[in-house]
Amino acid sequence: MAGRESGAVIWHLAVLPEYRRNHVAVSLWEEVKKQLSRKGIRYCEVWTQEDEASNCWYLSQGFHNIQDRNWLRCYARPSQADWFLNRENVGEIYGVEEMIFEVTPSRRQEIEAYCYRIDEVRLYAMELER
Repeated sequence: MAGRESGAVIWHLAVLPEYRRNHVAVSLWEEVKKQLSRKGIRYCEVWTQEDEASNCWYLSQGFHNIQDRNWLRCYARPSQADWFLNRENVGEIYGVEEMIFEVTPSRRQEIEAYCYRIDEVRLYAMELER
């Protein structure tokens, strides 16, 4: 929990495409807030990735992006993995098929040329009403 002793994390909140725009997600979230309140939980967070619709939805519900906790999940091209590996430290390996690592968003430009995919992972948090 982003520096908290207790709270809740939303792992999945999804609505099938045919039910979107019918306030299903909002109804689910309102019910979750009621249940959290009954349990005395006053903090909730969610981690998202490159889904702008989800990011906008969480913001519209009152969550705030905690930017200094965001990070990039990077998928390195196998041919570029040596740039990231110090083979003296690793010892003999038989090759890298895929390398996934995490860095701060400020390093995006530095690592872009070496990665075939970069997902920005964002933390959204909310203090719930009492």
